[in-house]
Amino acid sequence: IATCHEYGATSITFDTVAEWKARGGCNNDWKLSLDLIQTDPNGKKGVTYEEVTETFEKYYQGEGDTPGLCDLETLIPSKETLEELRRRCGKNRMAVVTGRPK
Repeated sequence: IATCHEYGATSITFDTVAEWKARGGCNNDWKLSLDLIQTDPNGKKGVTYEEVTETFEKYYQGEGDTPGLCDLETLIPSKETLEELRRRCGKNRMAVVTGRPK
């Protein structure tokens, strides 16, 4: 949302993002941000995917002494659940898929 607002797309809210994600096909947060900016009446025209990606990462990873939003994320399953799954699957036979492009 901060990325969208930085490019003038001030009508974008958490509800807007949730609606778009509920439609499907919006797993790439960079692309979703660009699409939201481009569809907002006040969104900056001509903004590039690269610009949006850089801005998004500034907020997500943090910059300088400012921590990023990634620092607020928490692990959904408990550590104990993951350890039990590893025990059941066997060593080096378990993977976690996140949907992130990197």
